[in-house]
Amino acid sequence: MFKRIRFRLVLVNTIVFSAILVFICAILYGFTREQVLGRIDRSLYSSAHSAERGMISRSLYRPEPDAGPAAPRFGQLPTTYLVWSDRGTFIEQVPIGQFTSVEYNLFRKHLNLTRPFTTAVQGHSFRVLDVPIRVETPDGAVHGMTVQVVRNIDETQHELAILFWIILATIGVGLFMVMGAGLFLAGRALVPIRKAWERQQNFVSDASHELRTPLAVIQGQSELLLRHPDHTVEEEAGNVATIYEEARRMRKLVDSLLTLARADSNQLELNVQTVQLSGILQSLTDMFTLLSEQRDLSLSFDLEPAIDVTGDEDRLRQLMLILFDNAVKYTPAGGSIFVSCHRKGNAVEIEVRDTGVGIAPQDLPHVFDRFYRGDKARSRANGGAGLGLAIAHWIVQAHHGKISASSTLGVGTKFQVLLPTRTTGRAQSPSPAN
Repeated sequence: MFKRIRFRLVLVNTIVFSAILVFICAILYGFTREQVLGRIDRSLYSSAHSAERGMISRSLYRPEPDAGPAAPRFGQLPTTYLVWSDRGTFIEQVPIGQFTSVEYNLFRKHLNLTRPFTTAVQGHSFRVLDVPIRVETPDGAVHGMTVQVVRNIDETQHELAILFWIILATIGVGLFMVMGAGLFLAGRALVPIRKAWERQQNFVSDASHELRTPLAVIQGQSELLLRHPDHTVEEEAGNVATIYEEARRMRKLVDSLLTLARADSNQLELNVQTVQLSGILQSLTDMFTLLSEQRDLSLSFDLEPAIDVTGDEDRLRQLMLILFDNAVKYTPAGGSIFVSCHRKGNAVEIEVRDTGVGIAPQDLPHVFDRFYRGDKARSRANGGAGLGLAIAHWIVQAHHGKISASSTLGVGTKFQVLLPTRTTGRAQSPSPAN
């Protein structure tokens, strides 16, 4: 699939960049040609004015005999003037003998053109300007004539031809470069797409796996209940409790998935208000103190009083619940948990530190990834689906804050949250890594 997409991207990039390259080269060649021929045309106009003044004072209405070299050296011709009557009869050429009758008659078909033009004679290129004039003959008659100012431009055409082939070669080389650049750009463009696709595939696979386990348990326990329809509820209390726990676990997983899905689509709004963060932490202290005592954990706090932030109270409470629960879950009996909250400039710094199992160095960069669980730090045996820290990461980002984790395997883990005291009301999507 990605090979086909890459091929299409390369094709599109090649077509677009090639069209741009050809367009630019065409403009360059056309501009250069117009500039070169424009200088020649200005020179022809100047010569035409000079010739017109000279010819009006002469009696030119006399046919010239057929004369001229058999093989004129066109490349060295001076500016030549061909004089024609108003009926298209050749009168003379100045200087005399530059063209044969066969050659100068080739210019006849271009009489009375209003703009300079280029024509070929005997394989040579000439730039020609037609100038209509009126001449008075000695007998007092006024005759209309056309003077063709002719200049050989073989050298100019040769230079333009060289420029054309250079541009053509440049386009050819450019096409290969564009194809190479297209391959490179397509490869780079597909990197985030490929990663997003892999994350989506992994997400769907992990979600399916997580949902399959409680569904299998519920189905199995339900089958056991159906085998003994005569049993009372008390007799099957264990199976009913198992079904309930798995259903609760599945609902929690679905809620977490729904939260992340809405966050990804930017559909979650923060209910922004002034929140007393120290009050949230204090209320959670009472909740986790009893749980810590049951697990034989030492729980201590260092909370600065009266710390207010602007944010969503429910989401901030959810954030702290995730961090507290994570610390309690992965700290063995006899361990300790320390929570601190202090102002730090225009922000609030929260730390949750434990003496738990720790996180392996190779797992630490992925602790905020969805469904990621290290061998010890985030094992399924401890419950959960590996979405808690991903949600915590989103909550912090939605409040324009930062969250980081540091850990030493077998020593403990520290999560550090930095929240600004002011934030906006629209939730942000989790970073692409999540």
